[in-house]
Amino acid sequence: MLMSKTPLAVAVMLCAAGGLGVSPAAWSAQGSAELPAMVVSATGYKQETLRAPASITVVDQEQIQRKPVADLAEVLRDIPGVAIVDSGVAGMKRISLRGESSRRVLVKVNGQPIPDHSSYGSPLLLDVNMIERIEVVRGSASVVHGSNAIGGVVNITTRRTAAGDTEAFVGAGYYSATRGHRLNGGILGATDRFDWRLQASKADFGDRRIPRGTAKGTDDPNKYSRLKPSGSEQKSLSAELGWTLDERQRIAWQGDYFKQEAEAWLPAQENMEMGLDFPKRDSLRNALTYTFEDDSALFHSIDGRIFHQTGKRVMDNTINIDMAPIMTRNTFTRSHDKLTTHGLQFTAASRLFADNNTVFGFEYQKDKLDVDKLATRIARVPAAMPPVTTLTPSSQLSEQAFWSAFVQQQIKLTDSLEANLGARYYDIESRLKKSTDRGKTKKTDDQLVGSASLVWQYNELSSLRANIAQGYTYPSLTQQFSATPGNGAMNYGNPDLKAEKATTYEVGWRMEGEQLTADLALYHSKAKNFIDKVRISSTADDYLTACATTDICFQWFNANKASTTGVELMLAYQLESWRPYVNMGAQKRRLEYGTGLKTWDSGLPKFQGRAGVEWYATQELELDFYVRGGGKSRRDDYDSKGDPDRQRTSSYAELNVGAYYQPAWLPNLSVAVLAQNLANRRYRNPDELQAAGRALDVELRWSF
Repeated sequence: MLMSKTPLAVAVMLCAAGGLGVSPAAWSAQGSAELPAMVVSATGYKQETLRAPASITVVDQEQIQRKPVADLAEVLRDIPGVAIVDSGVAGMKRISLRGESSRRVLVKVNGQPIPDHSSYGSPLLLDVNMIERIEVVRGSASVVHGSNAIGGVVNITTRRTAAGDTEAFVGAGYYSATRGHRLNGGILGATDRFDWRLQASKADFGDRRIPRGTAKGTDDPNKYSRLKPSGSEQKSLSAELGWTLDERQRIAWQGDYFKQEAEAWLPAQENMEMGLDFPKRDSLRNALTYTFEDDSALFHSIDGRIFHQTGKRVMDNTINIDMAPIMTRNTFTRSHDKLTTHGLQFTAASRLFADNNTVFGFEYQKDKLDVDKLATRIARVPAAMPPVTTLTPSSQLSEQAFWSAFVQQQIKLTDSLEANLGARYYDIESRLKKSTDRGKTKKTDDQLVGSASLVWQYNELSSLRANIAQGYTYPSLTQQFSATPGNGAMNYGNPDLKAEKATTYEVGWRMEGEQLTADLALYHSKAKNFIDKVRISSTADDYLTACATTDICFQWFNANKASTTGVELMLAYQLESWRPYVNMGAQKRRLEYGTGLKTWDSGLPKFQGRAGVEWYATQELELDFYVRGGGKSRRDDYDSKGDPDRQRTSSYAELNVGAYYQPAWLPNLSVAVLAQNLANRRYRNPDELQAAGRALDVELRWSF
């Protein structure tokens, strides 16, 4: 859809962002609560936070270190509009923004996109100790950041140190809910010409302990005190080597390696035993970057990179059906996936028109997904008869390539009023090059998306914003071509899928005062060709073969429309030694299908949030008392047998106490402690495993 086909003049929006939502302990008792001074991810150029036209939240290194977090997803959990998704695999958490699936959220590391063509979306597989800063843009952001940014963007920047400085650190953590532990360490340094960074971590998490009882959100009658299996192991290594050519230019190599094993917990089913394991999920990323910064030059900022990534995944799916004496059937499917990505990016910012920033950008990326599967089925019909063994191998090679170009223009109307206009053009092609299950095919698409915003900073402390932005997500290779087992069913791709498109409208207000810091946003998002799944028969499409491992089959399809309306609030008030705060989001979504069915049961909770108070007890000790809670949700879906099922979660509230201690007599040591779910409440968030019971997390860090 061209930008002219969308009524860009109809709506206005405001961004609700800032760095107050995640870890309130980031502010000192002696200083005022402040929003981050500068952000980049909203428009592609550096600007004051009060002038940013997008809903953006910033989390920095200090905030991360003041709270024990077993993984990156937990750093972001309390931002309004953010939900964590694990789909039964606790070790592979992903992020959802404003109710959009993880497939519609773009994750970037140092500006480099992290592709993932699974049906789940990009897991946050990064060690938190390598992070300097995270900027989370909520709402459609495809003009500045590209495809898959319908829900928003998580832009992660890794650590660097100033010239002449050297830092080394070691850390350890213990997490009682999983009997898990983490060890990490690193060294950073810089001279006038060179800088370097080397970090490593290792973590091992066991099964999640929960309050004893039936598993929430399932029909499983069994009683559990832990979810077995649900453990994971992780190892990572991250490095960077930079060369400063002169005071304006820098070249750097960046490399990251991540290795993981994870197990999925699945509820028990009558006459059926299922298992889903990921014995291998590895990723390797390399990038060569060039940056130029000179505020007096015609192009005052230039950023370019070329990158190469490989990801390897092994998935084991087991389904054992025992309906003796009628029949028994044991099925084991092993899938080997290899995703190879290479690409380049170039962005330049200039002041071609007076003192207004103009940002130009170009991007190219090519993904190749190579999949090999072997399904082994042993059936006895009737159960007393000799077994019949069937081996079903399959393989598939598919590719997706795109290029895009964009421009973002700042327009300063007055000293206090400015606008931003942007547009990006996409050209994309997906190709099934070979397959044992279906014929070769090719699909192409092109798209033009736009954005427009208005920001009025009516005094030094406050601003009003209005924004409309379009988002665009092209179907993944899995959604188009693959046949993927999972949770007792086969999920088939659909080559005829259309790209998802969305337009987000926002209005809001932000204030940064000596004591009061506030951020409020109202938004409405309209999506078209929303991609979902529907149950089918195994012969419903010429592209489908008979289900090799199960009689339960689903296929991806385009729902007609999805409309989401919500509000987000972040509020904090700084007293001498106390800081009360509230971070809250509420939203509702209506799905409209091509059959005429309309439903509000989309799976979104009515609200999610956190409210609490910080107490700066001494110069060395900070305490944080807070309640985290969520509202009810309902979703019309299918259970693991393919039968219609309404999934429900109930409202909840849990009590938590956190502490951060840095002794004056040993300033290199810091201790972070979090006592979670003190009332031992039983609850489950949508698309997550049941929450852990009463637990204690402790992290120690030593810098030298």
